[in-house]
Amino acid sequence: MTIAYIWLDTFKCTLALIFIHVMMMLVAGYFRIRDALPEPLWKYPLSYVAFHTYSIQGLLENEYIGTAFAVGEVRTISGVQAVRGSYNISSSPNAKWANLLVLFSMAVGYRILLFTLLRFNVREHVTRCKFCWLRMYTPAAK
Repeated sequence: MTIAYIWLDTFKCTLALIFIHVMMMLVAGYFRIRDALPEPLWKYPLSYVAFHTYSIQGLLENEYIGTAFAVGEVRTISGVQAVRGSYNISSSPNAKWANLLVLFSMAVGYRILLFTLLRFNVREHVTRCKFCWLRMYTPAAK
């Protein structure tokens, strides 16, 4: 909502939102495991900002904690052992609530950001700055 509020062109705004959503899906661990992502840019800042990371991790913790899988006829492994090598989920039963808390705080943070943008009327200032830039570089101004 914040990008849609600031950006005036509907088509470019939609493309930017799709690009941001795809980037968040790429770094969240949905298509590729988060530990296998390149370190400098993809893993550290982007995967911790994407809300998909916490929703996927919470989903895995909710589904696999407390389950057991048969390996052969004699042995069983827990669900956490089955996916820990790939997804590095926590074995704590309260870990899914921590992910839910992060998602809730992100939702509240984005609402506060949008409220401040609306309160200080950022769209008007962006529009005014855009028109000043256009006036500076028109042939009539020279």
